[in-house]
Amino acid sequence: MDELRAGLGRVKAGEVDALLILPDAMVKSQTGLIVDTARARKLPTLFPARTSVVGGNLAGNGVSDYAAGRLEARHLRRLLPGTSPSELPVERIDRLELVIYLKTARAPSLTIPPSLLRRADEVAQRSLRLPATVDPPA
Repeated sequence: MDELRAGLGRVKAGEVDALLILPDAMVKSQTGLIVDTARARKLPTLFPARTSVVGGNLAGNGVSDYAAGRLEARHLRRLLPGTSPSELPVERIDRLELVIYLKTARAPSLTIPPSLLRRADEVAQRSLRLPATVDPPA
């Protein structure tokens, strides 16, 4: 986490246009810190999941938790009666969902094309608020 904090400390507005956050358990636990830092520097953030539209994050773009759950359920339906995991087909979810947090999208420093707002699967009116930092489990 010290490396993440140090890295975020080096991010300067004007040197970057936005922060694209890649999935990682440690990064996910620090979503609030990342969003707060980016907001203080007036930088939009994009996280890899719709559930990441928190605080002041601009957008989440990723696999639907619902679609992932349905795929897992299909596999369980075959595994529980005794099908070997090696007999299951390799499947992937091809469709990503884009969620845009409207309050951040309307920030004076951002220009979001109306076509992108129309293309979004959801334009969120409210955001989930997370604490700035979350301590990892011991």
